[in-house]
Amino acid sequence: MTKKQYLTKLKNLIQGLPLDEQKEALEYYSNYLDEADDLQQTIEELGSPEDLASSIIDKFSCVPAKVKTSKKKSTEDESFKKESSFDNAYYDNYEDESLEFTFEKEKIANLGIAVGTGNIVIKSGSVYKVETRGISSMDFRCEVNKAGTLIIENRKGFPQKKNRYDGKKSHWGPRILITIPSNVKLDNFKISVEAGKLATKGVSLFSNRTMIDVKASDFRFKGIKSKATVVNCTMGNLELAGSFTGLTKVNSNMGSVSIDVEESEREVSFQSSVFLGSARFNGKKLGGIKEDLIFDRKENHYVVTSKLSNVYLRTSDF
Repeated sequence: MTKKQYLTKLKNLIQGLPLDEQKEALEYYSNYLDEADDLQQTIEELGSPEDLASSIIDKFSCVPAKVKTSKKKSTEDESFKKESSFDNAYYDNYEDESLEFTFEKEKIANLGIAVGTGNIVIKSGSVYKVETRGISSMDFRCEVNKAGTLIIENRKGFPQKKNRYDGKKSHWGPRILITIPSNVKLDNFKISVEAGKLATKGVSLFSNRTMIDVKASDFRFKGIKSKATVVNCTMGNLELAGSFTGLTKVNSNMGSVSIDVEESEREVSFQSSVFLGSARFNGKKLGGIKEDLIFDRKENHYVVTSKLSNVYLRTSDF
């Protein structure tokens, strides 16, 4: 792989970061590769673009998000400013605000995550810990309810770029870093991400029931083991890797869904309903307006509905 190919892939994988942080990371690794005595060996040491991108996102997730502004002459009068729907004071007040929450492992039976938008990293640790940057405490909920459910919720919408009434441009990059215990066991795990980017690092999570809902985000989750799973993808890019036993339902409207499972092909059965998209099971493509049923249903069964999306399912022996 050439330097240009490596950096191009890396750039595509870190597009969820603010532009200044993308530039900082790409300049650093461009110079790093320029100084290498052996380019291929250095690339091997850095790892794949996917692994390096995950490390970069993890690094920046702990850095306070800031609003970058640039002044521009404005001709709007005061009455227009007051009527503007973009609340400047709201964004100016908490651009550097950070929040932190810690919970004991023994008190958590369920985990529920709901994020409007932002960059989310989930990593492995010894306790449950939630850290945020650039999110107001008024809009963030993090608590354990009576049922033992840890609720992590941020429904506030954040514009990535927006022209304000005074002519300034803003760039916002809210972050959420979630640490969960290694090999944690949950009764229920539910996660919903509307927009932004999510990645995991060294996660090992066991769940009896799992629900994953992705709207328009770039969602990559590795290290999950689930006994009953529902996956909904509206128009994002979703990648899962782990063990999915029992019944797994995958509903995808637009975008791409890729699932790598630990089970072998002989342990899995596959059923699909395909409209204008496609579905692949270990390379076998099912396309067009049709329904494909596998009657030899096994204990680990996948039911896939693909409308305008591409769904890929690969077993460990493929």
